[in-house]
Amino acid sequence: PKPKEGQPIVLFVWAQFQKACYPKVVLYSKLQKFFGDKICVIGVSTDPDNSYATKWIEDPKKKYSCAFETSFAITFDVDRKIKTYLTEKMRTPLSVPHCFVISGGKIVWHQQHSELGATAPMYMNLMEDQLNLILAGKEVKKVHGENPIPQGDGGDDDDDDDEDEEEEEEEDDGFGDD
Repeated sequence: PKPKEGQPIVLFVWAQFQKACYPKVVLYSKLQKFFGDKICVIGVSTDPDNSYATKWIEDPKKKYSCAFETSFAITFDVDRKIKTYLTEKMRTPLSVPHCFVISGGKIVWHQQHSELGATAPMYMNLMEDQLNLILAGKEVKKVHGENPIPQGDGGDDDDDDDEDEEEEEEEDDGFGDD
């Protein structure tokens, strides 16, 4: 399903070849069911090619989407554009599973599931709390300090002017922070 205007997007970045992602698929399916049409969960496969995501969806051997409930849209990161964009925004390599919450065209929250303790299902309570705040029109809580993803104009907020001098104009990436 395509996100509705104004609807928060939960972008779940995962890979079929990364087995640590499998239980998270179930958690994000439950999250989509819990919030219903108030949010839109989209799974973005960062696998080497789209055959991995296709294998997950079609599941001929009944060991992927049949075994791990998948009740949200899944897409493939063609040419690794999304992974590259998110890696650049975070200024660190993107590891999966990872989740980003997008509201008002901006990334307002992210949760890396490879962090210590992030593997526990109860860690999803924090995600639920943040989504409830967004849906109530409030700002998300700062849990681990400042958001490492620069906000505002999408520009570079650091003092390294030497890096900024030769930046190229970015293409429209669909995330709304031109």
